[in-house]
Amino acid sequence: MKVPALNKDALYARSILLPVVKDITIHLIGCGGSGSWTAPHLARITKLLQEVHHLNVRLAFWDYDAVEEKNIFRQNFCEAEIGTNKAETLARRYGLAWGIEIIAVPTPFSAEVMYRNNLGDRYGDNSMPVFITCVDNNKPRQDVAKVCSQHFGWWLDCGNLKTAGQVSVGRGLAAREPSPLRFPSMTTWTPLPSVQFPGILEDEPETKKEAVDYSEMSCAEIALVDEQGLSINPAIATTAAAMLMKLLVTKDLQHHCAYVSIDSGTTFVYNSPRILTDCLKKMGATSAEDATEGDDLEDLEQAILDEEEFGEEVDELEFDEELDETAEDAIGLA
Repeated sequence: MKVPALNKDALYARSILLPVVKDITIHLIGCGGSGSWTAPHLARITKLLQEVHHLNVRLAFWDYDAVEEKNIFRQNFCEAEIGTNKAETLARRYGLAWGIEIIAVPTPFSAEVMYRNNLGDRYGDNSMPVFITCVDNNKPRQDVAKVCSQHFGWWLDCGNLKTAGQVSVGRGLAAREPSPLRFPSMTTWTPLPSVQFPGILEDEPETKKEAVDYSEMSCAEIALVDEQGLSINPAIATTAAAMLMKLLVTKDLQHHCAYVSIDSGTTFVYNSPRILTDCLKKMGATSAEDATEGDDLEDLEQAILDEEEFGEEVDELEFDEELDETAEDAIGLA
């Protein structure tokens, strides 16, 4: 039996280091398929950050669409909510359930509307914006990408097809920002979703969908004609919530992309120095000049492993301290 190859990037993955802030604004953009299932997670995370971590957290739901009959089978709505605005419905439901104020913005996302509603936090200055896009077209993603390239807030993007999808997270990088790998075992940056998936910045051709009459269909029939399965949206939402929890609360997020499949499970792209440095160089970032993979013992070990696997040239390395010879010594049981 062949033993699966070891993911060396997972061994040397770095946690994301955030600045110390007092104010956080979380934007949920899109309250439909994945967004409606993400909403209750965000309310719980907001409550936790407010009461346990004593942060000033504002939560805003964005969506201009109304609940339709076809939505109640795949999205997180019920028959009584048909005809109501999705953002307002979820904001009212989870605001009352958790005793928090949730701002509902029943319009498409735009920087202009964001600033008009006093929701335009900048990254730094004791504040941090977090954008979560759960949309079915690229226009809102393009708007968020522009905002993040100027204000460098964190952006978590969700996308899926019928039974699979991905969740990616990152932020913009300032022109003269110091190397994000300057702290041992930590990174202050991961690539924006628009860098990980450049296609989301491309304009999509307009396609007209034929109207479907759902009034005479059973629940099973509606599920069959739906373009997405009934399980993929909750799975994407749970993955997104787990990543956000690790980013903001436990602060041990060590991957910047998760590929989710109902059929084969979830795989990750880790924050290893090798992956992040390669991305910085492809972006042409000045930070890449100071980004080295050998700034601590673990990264030196990774360089050796990479040389063995990929044949890369690595300078001769000397360790300042001797490694434990046995596993018992390493974990302090000897």
